[in-house]
Amino acid sequence: MDLPNENITVEHLLPYRSSTLLVTDVVSYDPDQGITCGLELRGDEQYFPGHFPNSPMFPGVLELEAMFQAACLWYALKTDTERSSRRKSAPGLMLSGIRSARFQHIIVPPQSVNISARVEKRTDEEVLFFGSIAGRDDENPQEFASASLLTTSSG
Repeated sequence: MDLPNENITVEHLLPYRSSTLLVTDVVSYDPDQGITCGLELRGDEQYFPGHFPNSPMFPGVLELEAMFQAACLWYALKTDTERSSRRKSAPGLMLSGIRSARFQHIIVPPQSVNISARVEKRTDEEVLFFGSIAGRDDENPQEFASASLLTTSSG
């Protein structure tokens, strides 16, 4: 999926760069419901050699971070749409709590996954997301992890 403005990239909307950016593209976006992003794990990323040597797996803390980055991207796109052309820098989200997290299966590279952040509840200051990571196999997508993420607007 293309972003609403072809001059804006994922890197433009998020304060992450290649060493910490986990979402690489937008698969689907709904300003009211949430977002699904993609991530391609090749196995040569900087965190795999130490987690674990000769048996790499995607760390659980990075799975949570990827869900949070998807939520941040949804928020940035929604804010950008609401602010239209006045955009300099969208206010971001801060992770203020993880209400629950489940890790069903280990993610072993190489692996293509979808990272989703679905809006569960929204107030003026907080957004509660249901995040999930699943394989990109359309016929039988394996769910790897899910979490309930409480976020607060930083601006």
